[in-house]
Formats: sequence, C-alpha cells, structure tokens
Amino acid sequence: MKYSADKKDQHIVFRLLEPKLDTLVAPEMKAEMAVLGNEGFKSMVLNLDAVTFVDSSGLSAILLANRQCKDAGGKLVVCNARPAVMKLIQISQLDQILNLAVSEEEALGLL
Repeated sequence: MKYSADKKDQHIVFRLLEPKLDTLVAPEMKAEMAVLGNEGFKSMVLNLDAVTFVDSSGLSAILLANRQCKDAGGKLVVCNARPAVMKLIQISQLDQILNLAVSEEEALGLL
C-alpha cells in the first residue's frame, strides 16, 4: 500500500496514494491505522485525493479509523473525496457519520 503520513503533535495527515481502496488495500490500511493509533495520534485527516474507487471493504477501513479516533477522544476528517467516492459515502449514508471536508486545509480547521 502506498501512502504518506505527515505526523504532527496530536494529529496526522494520512494520504492514501492508491487509486483503489478495496479488498486488496483495506486490510493494510486498517493495520496501519492501528499502528498510528498505538503511537498516540488521536485525530487524523484522511486525504483521499488519489482515490478514484472505494468498495465496502474500503468504507469499513474508513469507519474503523473514525471509531479509533473517537475512542481516543479525537476526530477523523475525510477530505478531497472525488465525486464517485463522495457519492458512495452519501448513498451509504456515511455522510451523516463522518466528518467531511472539501480540502485538506478545511479538514485541519475542523480538528
């Protein structure tokens, strides 16, 4: 899985650099989220700018990251979701659960 992680004091900006967040990538992402949580990061910006496709496994990975941040007393903000990905989030009604932002700057402001 290709990604970048910009670690700050209490939050991290996680950029998934894969075109698909699917059954092949989601397990690795879940594992990495657990590692980052164990490192003490409570809040996260999940930048999906490079992602063009998400399936149910990918949504599960995003929800796991959201729950992990909430359980730690922090917040997950998903940003830069492309229209197809945003449509899936809305159809799944996850737009009512997830914190969404148009840009990374806006996401950082929501933390």
